[in-house]
Amino acid sequence: MDQIVTAIAQKLGIPEAVVRSGLVVLLNFLKQKAGGSEFGALLNQIPGANDLANAPTPDAGGGNLLGNLIGSVSSLFGGQAADIGKVVAGLENAGLQTELIPPFVENFIGEAKKVAGEDTVNNLLSTVPALAGLTKK
Repeated sequence: MDQIVTAIAQKLGIPEAVVRSGLVVLLNFLKQKAGGSEFGALLNQIPGANDLANAPTPDAGGGNLLGNLIGSVSSLFGGQAADIGKVVAGLENAGLQTELIPPFVENFIGEAKKVAGEDTVNNLLSTVPALAGLTKK
């Protein structure tokens, strides 16, 4: 996981501690939403991923008001909108600026594919379509 953290931090110009906190949020989200075998395959392929997936989700003492509002409002509509809102709020609480969230998620996916393999990551992503809502594409 260290290699992924370093790569994302360098590409986005953000501290490794923020990247780690953001990855805790993403991995916790994937753990909740993905199929067990698909998520387990990712954890087995990326050294250190299991530690981050089981770490407590960061809390910045209330976090970003806009992110929390999006999470609260979107939860009224359910489904993917609620999932996306909660992840955005969590990533903002982890210290990511809103505009860095899409490239953060894209870089995580790209780096995870390098380490865990295209098939492993694509199988996981197919079980969590809301993750695509967090990217620019």
